[in-house]
Amino acid sequence: MKIYQKFVRLVAPMESDGKIRWKSLWVIYSVANLYYLLTWNALFWDAWYLYQKPENIVFVERNCPIDRCKVPFVYLFEQPLIEVGVWTLKALTILSFALGGWIFWKILGYLRGLTEFQRSLSTILFLLLPINGARVGLSTVRASLLLTIFLLGVLFLIRRQLLVNFVGLTLVFYACFWQSFQVYLIVVPALLLMIDYQTTGTVARRTWWVTASLSAMPFVHQLFVVQLIVDLGFAGPDSGYNNIRASSLLRALLVCGVMSAPLTVQIIQNIQKSISTRQWTLSLVRIGLALLALGSFPYMVVGHFATFSDWVVTWLPDTSDWNSRHQLLQGPGFALIFTGLASSIVESRRHIYASGLIIVSVIISVFVFSNYYVDALKQRDFIEFLQSERKALSNVNLFLVVDDARDLNARGRTIRDNEWQSIFELVLERPLTVTDELTDVSPISGCETRAVGKVATITRVSGRLRPKLFRNRVVDVAISDLISC
Repeated sequence: MKIYQKFVRLVAPMESDGKIRWKSLWVIYSVANLYYLLTWNALFWDAWYLYQKPENIVFVERNCPIDRCKVPFVYLFEQPLIEVGVWTLKALTILSFALGGWIFWKILGYLRGLTEFQRSLSTILFLLLPINGARVGLSTVRASLLLTIFLLGVLFLIRRQLLVNFVGLTLVFYACFWQSFQVYLIVVPALLLMIDYQTTGTVARRTWWVTASLSAMPFVHQLFVVQLIVDLGFAGPDSGYNNIRASSLLRALLVCGVMSAPLTVQIIQNIQKSISTRQWTLSLVRIGLALLALGSFPYMVVGHFATFSDWVVTWLPDTSDWNSRHQLLQGPGFALIFTGLASSIVESRRHIYASGLIIVSVIISVFVFSNYYVDALKQRDFIEFLQSERKALSNVNLFLVVDDARDLNARGRTIRDNEWQSIFELVLERPLTVTDELTDVSPISGCETRAVGKVATITRVSGRLRPKLFRNRVVDVAISDLISC
């Protein structure tokens, strides 16, 4: 019985009174993210192009269009970390997101209307929700880091110390280089007002000047700071990477307006009843819906989450996750929604509800990251083959990749030409032409009956389960002549 009780205490992240067991939570968090770290130095998405040569990161970052790379000065920490290994960025992401969860817990502690159970469950879900699988892409590392920086800035703005508030404002200002975070600027004054009224019943002077500063921040960014960063040579000029379309904007306004309506109605009802702000009762589900609307809005206006299936598919463990990268701002909203739903459950069963959410979240996260792990093993096998054939391929300048093991690609992702080319050039250490479509070969080489290059055919030799446990080989590669006609 004692062993069983110790096991329960280890895996149950909440006490019976609702307080967090931090040691247990970090164990669960580590399990959920273990396969992500075990992908080690594997790269995903367009990271092959961005990170294949650490010495080029400064050049790439300083010439990258400001609307695409968004955040200046990232290379100051990225380059030294990449030189050690890609795994360092993955470890940094895991640690920073853990810190972000702790900061989220601290912020919720300032809201007197929350019970300890609600505060704890919101924090746990913020950390463990499977949508956070988006963090696997190195191209989103900076967005994950900025979320932690933004939350830390908000925490400092809550304090009533001028120097601390100034530091907080600086952190929020930097986070807002990623323009999606600017929508959250609406939340900060509302949060400060709520805390002021719950503690003193009046609006603090700090709230007034912070609100004025935050209101001006998007305009300062757009009109002055972004252009200044480009003029100083820390980023390339705007390339129109994300264009807001009228249809997407109208859809975003409609959907997010509907999602925010329940909270708006509840606030109006409290005002009409002349209830003291200290006695206002605001539903966590309604607050969560409003936060979810804000977190989704910047992505909806550029065409994402256009259909209901787009919202559902990113939760599934083995489908495309191109949209899940855009769920990084949805975590707080979803966490509050699921926590708020617990109030409709009999109190004696709320811990069962919480345990169910945690278990499902961890299982999905482990499944997603383990599939990326198999994807990383596929990369390993392919690179090892190229290294073994390096001398034989020394005079080949054109490659056609035939990938017959696409089902091993994590979450249905497609490896594009530039990614294959980056892999080849990284291993063979010279410029090459690589394509994955035979129709692309003729324009390159002309119509030739002789061999103009080589075909690299990738076939799977294993399922997923054994490699996940024992790092078995998952693919074989065969080289044959490429005939363009």
